[in-house]
Amino acid sequence: MPEQFGDLFEAETAKNPVFYFDKKVKTKDGEVERKFVSVFGVELAVNSEGKGTQFEEDEFRDFSLDDEVTRKLLTTYAKSIKLNQPPLIEGETDIGKSKALEYLAFLTNNHLLYQSFSGQTDVTELIGKYVPNIEDKRKTFERVLSNKDRGTLKPETVEILRKTKEGKDIRSLTIEECEKIAELEGLNLGNVNWVWQDGTVPKAMKFDGGLGCWLYFDELGAAEPQILVKLNRIFARGLKRLEITENGGREIFGGENFRLMATTNPPDYAGREPFEKDFLRRWVYQKMSRLSQSDFERRLNFISKNNGQDQETIVDGEVNLLRVESVDILVNSVIAMFAFNAQEYWDKVPKDSGEQEFRLRDFTDAIRVREYMEVMQGDDLVDSLTEAIDFYYLNKIDDEKKDTNSNDVKDEVLKILNTIIDQMNFRETIEKEKTKLLSPELIEQQEQLEREKTKLKNLEIEVLDGLDLNTRKKRKKKRKRKSEITSGENILSFESKSGEPLEYDLDEILEKSEKFYEKEGIDWVEVPESIELDGEQRVEAIRIIEALCPTGDYENVTITYIPEGLADNEEKRRKLLEKTTEGYYTGDEEGKKDYWESDNFKERGGIEGIEDKETKGRLLITKTTKELKDDELFKQTLGKTAEELMGERGIMQETGLRGLGLSELLVIQRQRYNEDVEHMDEESWIWITEIEATPSSLVPDVDWASNDAQFYLHAFTPDYNFEHLGCRLAGSLKV
Repeated sequence: MPEQFGDLFEAETAKNPVFYFDKKVKTKDGEVERKFVSVFGVELAVNSEGKGTQFEEDEFRDFSLDDEVTRKLLTTYAKSIKLNQPPLIEGETDIGKSKALEYLAFLTNNHLLYQSFSGQTDVTELIGKYVPNIEDKRKTFERVLSNKDRGTLKPETVEILRKTKEGKDIRSLTIEECEKIAELEGLNLGNVNWVWQDGTVPKAMKFDGGLGCWLYFDELGAAEPQILVKLNRIFARGLKRLEITENGGREIFGGENFRLMATTNPPDYAGREPFEKDFLRRWVYQKMSRLSQSDFERRLNFISKNNGQDQETIVDGEVNLLRVESVDILVNSVIAMFAFNAQEYWDKVPKDSGEQEFRLRDFTDAIRVREYMEVMQGDDLVDSLTEAIDFYYLNKIDDEKKDTNSNDVKDEVLKILNTIIDQMNFRETIEKEKTKLLSPELIEQQEQLEREKTKLKNLEIEVLDGLDLNTRKKRKKKRKRKSEITSGENILSFESKSGEPLEYDLDEILEKSEKFYEKEGIDWVEVPESIELDGEQRVEAIRIIEALCPTGDYENVTITYIPEGLADNEEKRRKLLEKTTEGYYTGDEEGKKDYWESDNFKERGGIEGIEDKETKGRLLITKTTKELKDDELFKQTLGKTAEELMGERGIMQETGLRGLGLSELLVIQRQRYNEDVEHMDEESWIWITEIEATPSSLVPDVDWASNDAQFYLHAFTPDYNFEHLGCRLAGSLKV
């Protein structure tokens, strides 16, 4: 799960389901480069003309891509938009039908025009109508027409309006009918001209000077049957052409960006009827499942984490328990479990005729409970949660409401909450975390951490502003590349959280890498002459180094250049393995290799099937200590499954680091061996998490068998754990 919304566009599809990219396309003027966005593998062009979208990035900070419903919504919309075939999506309220479409409009820079439907929706809203050309006269005329259902209009006026709804082809009023109604109702409009005012359909088709925009029919199932019949006739010739008979047969052609999409609630919702087959066949009709309890909870976790990422846990000695991760997750679990169990109970409660309908499983109410607890949080978090449930859920229910067993419904719903609180040891967990956080030692650690975060943030700002951080040092240590390839300094330098000046000579790193690949006989790659990091890359490098060294052990950090195309095909991967493991085996057994492949590893695809996710040239930042078993960060990975490492709230997500690809691990292992004639990881096995997915669910790992002097290549299921199996963490910069 991305740390925040902007992170979605930082990496490619192997890591994120949504990312921007450029590619060349053929046009009538030749080949040009255009911007695209990939949405779960569906490529959509980004609009570069006209007004563009009305949405801003901040509007989607709480929009999670982690659940199955969101993935299906986005994929369905994206495919329909690409095919220019109108989707009609049926699904419960609050699953994100509208938000997903708005998100796509933002990503592709397209304007979205709304048309909401109800039993009062009139054809004039869709197609258009004649109105007086003077504003105050127009308002007067429309105010009179708005009384059509109140019994205040003249019988002759009512008859004229009735005729517009006769037969299958309902229509707008003609100019003559408008003038007659004004006369019948005694309106003194004076000498006005009647002009045609387009409805939402022609507006969207010719929006922005004829380019068109996206038109969204919201709650289409709530429309009256005759409105649906009219829509069916409107689009009888297709989506790109509209004839307005009421406006002299005027034809409108949809612009290049015009798209139509619609959503509806299921037919069993109040006021909904199933669509006619003839109407439905004009749409790409899709059903969306309801949010599962796990997806419901996952969305809550995403929102609460994003909203709380800048908030402190302890302020002036007071604990904000909702900023404690374990409590935060537990609160969301309780809310989700309550909402689903309460809804299951509520569905069985008899309803009275005319009783207001509502759901207890609405996601919006769950978010409101979170907001209530944030704002109204008192000394007892359980009381705050109970108050919020009472405010948003119990107050919907009539005080006298009884179930089939004559039990008070409000009491039964509250029992559901209390049972969940007891079963999940909610009170005990909160008290335990509160006691722990209020210890003097932890308060001091928290305050120190905040000081360090502020210091690092200030440092990042200075780097981005292009300041020379070397001026902050008391001493400058200048190093130049010994070769004549380049001249001058190319130093990554900064001050650590502890105030220690650190610097890494990029030219020396390149020179060392170049010699390594030459020595190992890896002659199919090229090392660039020089690498210049921009401000953002320098900030990211500093962040990675700090994340790798939470206890300040910077001396073990190393930066290695990994060339482009090092292992991007089967032949190179096999050759790299043979080159970088050559000479490890020291035994006498004839024909024995420096590496051994298990059956599981072969089933996973072996060397031929183990392809690193990243193949571009990059600077790899990691640690190459002989053993990481005493490293605080590595300790956190020991005994963890691959799912726990890479999954939601896993260490990789929390630190912003990643594992190593097989080629990366082979390179740094060999470099270490060349320097010390000793092998790393003699006591630990290493997960290889940075690999491309294959049909197999097995995740590779590598360990060094000191007794046999061999690499052992294994593969295990993602849920496998072993006390000596961990992960070397790293970060990289594409260069």
